[in-house]
Amino acid sequence: MRCETCGAELPPRGDGPGRPARFCSRACRQRAYRQRSGDQQPEPADGQQPTASRLPASRDAFIGRVQELTDIGVLLRRARLVSLVGTGGAGKTRLAAEYAARATATYPDGVWIVELAPLTSEHLLAQTIASALGVREQGDEDTVETVIGALQDKRALLVIDNCEHLVDASASLADALLSGCPQLRVLVTSRESLDLPGEAVLRVGHLTLPDKSATLRSDAVQLFVERAKLLRPDFELTEANRPVVAEICVRLDGMPLAIELAARWVRVLSVEDILARLDDRFELLSRGPRTAATRHRDLRATIEWSYELLDDTERAALRRLSVLSGDFSLDSASAVCGLSPQRTLRLLADLDAKSLVVAVPGVVQRFRQLESIRLYAREKLVEAGEVDDTTQRLVGWLTTLAESHYVGQMLYTVDDTPRADDERDNLLPAVEWATARRDQRLTVLAAALGGAWRREGHTVQIRKLLDAALAMTAADNPYRSLALLELGWFNVGSGDFERARELATEAMALEEARDRPVVLGRSLTLLSLIHQAVGDAEGSTRCAERCVELMRPLGRPLDTAVSLHNLGYAALPLNLGTGAKPDYSLSVTVSTVVAPGAESTPLPQWKRRLTNLDQ
Repeated sequence: MRCETCGAELPPRGDGPGRPARFCSRACRQRAYRQRSGDQQPEPADGQQPTASRLPASRDAFIGRVQELTDIGVLLRRARLVSLVGTGGAGKTRLAAEYAARATATYPDGVWIVELAPLTSEHLLAQTIASALGVREQGDEDTVETVIGALQDKRALLVIDNCEHLVDASASLADALLSGCPQLRVLVTSRESLDLPGEAVLRVGHLTLPDKSATLRSDAVQLFVERAKLLRPDFELTEANRPVVAEICVRLDGMPLAIELAARWVRVLSVEDILARLDDRFELLSRGPRTAATRHRDLRATIEWSYELLDDTERAALRRLSVLSGDFSLDSASAVCGLSPQRTLRLLADLDAKSLVVAVPGVVQRFRQLESIRLYAREKLVEAGEVDDTTQRLVGWLTTLAESHYVGQMLYTVDDTPRADDERDNLLPAVEWATARRDQRLTVLAAALGGAWRREGHTVQIRKLLDAALAMTAADNPYRSLALLELGWFNVGSGDFERARELATEAMALEEARDRPVVLGRSLTLLSLIHQAVGDAEGSTRCAERCVELMRPLGRPLDTAVSLHNLGYAALPLNLGTGAKPDYSLSVTVSTVVAPGAESTPLPQWKRRLTNLDQ
């Protein structure tokens, strides 16, 4: 056989399967295509229905995303494949369409948008691309090769929209197109990247949100107002409703789809009513435009689209993570998932890649879920009957974390040491859960939450929280003294030294019978401070001396140093010189902070400054 273009002898193909070759090279195949098409894009064949228009006309104003539009242009100059990745409802499709509309001068040979969401089979992918480009299939020629022939010399932009359900096939097709068409640029929207060499990924997150005072005009608020005006032309943003609209946008995580669905309700509800109904957002946000795809009319359907693409292990992890509020650590995620940290990290990376979990920027190994995704996953957790078991694992982990904060050592200094303060968003629901069940762990959880609030300066609810926990706690509860100490510190801060003394004395009495020297040392430190506050220097010094005696045998240089530091301050009113009691000198040397008889070694370079024991 000979090549249909140049007439050269074709090499034998052997007895293997496949159609006989018609061309000796890709160049001849492309030349044949150009000869057939007259170097023009042919019209679709009769009866052929393209699944996407070349450039769909927008019907409403495009809001915000100024930086993202700039970033897309920059990335497409650096890379020939750019993926816009984000959760459902983030506005990836609209952003890609807006960029394409603005980029027609940059790509003189054409800009096309191909919508893949309706496709259910990867076998139709190449045909869908060809149809959108207006390219006829050529007999027995592979459709991908036909598309490559059509775009071979074209300086063009191809936007492939909604690839996540056909991600493997989309990756293979994009790879083939980019390999065969050197001037082609491909812009992809998906909930996960194609993971191809040379691919640039742009995360599409929330619209800019207003600040806490709601004085900053944000893209999210502007979107709400613009869409509300379409349905109620007299709607205006006023000083009275501005904070409410801002709170709606914040509660909806700045997600464009959710904000647009909420804005549709201004026809019949006030913005205050819309905000009040966001606790049942899936019922509220389910009435999008009549002709829109289901996933763009209904917030639940949008998230469900992503959930159905997960495997069973990923679904279980997403469900269980829903018990965590706010941002969370790898350790807390590992606890609720019931998996090893390494396995959990891999799952978090997979969920992050699919835009269902977000890594917190600038913070190592902390993650978060968008609230709408978390609430959807919570529904799935209830359906699976896993709420109690998952919450039990969370409460157990938080209890261990909180107890180690009080019992383990006097002062944490290593930056990556887990601290109960970092989990305050999860401590509150854990306290509520333990209260409803009269679980004895309530006391330590309440103590940890009260301590976190106190260190942040949020003192209004601390007394009520700890008084309620102590009222439900028996004297033999091993955590009672921890709540007593936290309430004691709160009373010191509010100036009620007599009540603080009673609480610290009870805590000390409870700890005398227990083998927990650090907790006893904390009790003595609080008592020492109270004695100082009421002018009892001798009582203060006695408590501080006892604390030093407890710390020395433990062989912990930092704890001993902190105790000596506090004793030095307690002794100052007694006019003790540094020579009177060398062990209590404020100038602590290495030899004074090691256990008796131990080898003297230099102290490490501590990452945090020395602070009092209540930190």
